[in-house]
Amino acid sequence: MTRASGAHVWDVDGKQYVDLTSCTGAAPLGAGYEPVVDHVAAEMRRTGGILLGPLSVHRVELAERLAEIFPVAQRSVFFRTGSCATIAVVRLARAHRA
Repeated sequence: MTRASGAHVWDVDGKQYVDLTSCTGAAPLGAGYEPVVDHVAAEMRRTGGILLGPLSVHRVELAERLAEIFPVAQRSVFFRTGSCATIAVVRLARAHRA
C-alpha cells in the first residue's frame, strides 16, 4: 500500500480498498485523522522529536485522569505496544500467583 486516509488504503496502481485491518493495528479514528496529525506535528515541533520522556507533561496528565477514573489504581505504567503491556500483565500475574 502506498497511502491511507480514514478507512481506505491505496496500492501502487492507485486502486482503493477499504482498510479492514485498521492499519494492522488499533486505529479507531482511521488513518491520517487531521486533528491527531496536527497535534502530533505540533508536539514534535515543540519537543524536537518523537520520544517522550518517562515523566512528560502528557503522561502525567493522562495518569492523573486515569487515577480519577480508576481510584483504586496505585500507579500508571505506559508501554510502547499492546504486546509489551500483555507480557507485563502475564509476568505480574505469575509473580502474584507465586
